[in-house]
Amino acid sequence: MYHRIFEPPERLKGLVKNFFVIESLSGDLIPKEYQSMADGYPEIIIEYNGGFDEYKNKRVYLRAQHSNPKRLHLGNSLGLFGIRFYPHAIQQLFNTDADEIVNRVINLNQIIRQD
Repeated sequence: MYHRIFEPPERLKGLVKNFFVIESLSGDLIPKEYQSMADGYPEIIIEYNGGFDEYKNKRVYLRAQHSNPKRLHLGNSLGLFGIRFYPHAIQQLFNTDADEIVNRVINLNQIIRQD
């Protein structure tokens, strides 16, 4: 399993905590379940080579702040790219209060305005 965290460029550090990649490699044994934890950092996640069964209809999604742990199921392969934001970034980027979407996972096209 490959996991890497990248620091954002200086001009994004006020909004972005980090970027991350998680990939399964050929021959990797992937656990069937993943236990997420309560987390105050919202994320945009792009699934490019498999991911969580619960979100299989959402290839690019916003995972808002979560106040409860959750058990998720993994497929046979894993390829995720993520952008982890600071909590205040949701209002600035999407003109949505973070408390309106807490504990939700939303298709990104449902929250981006097409003005």
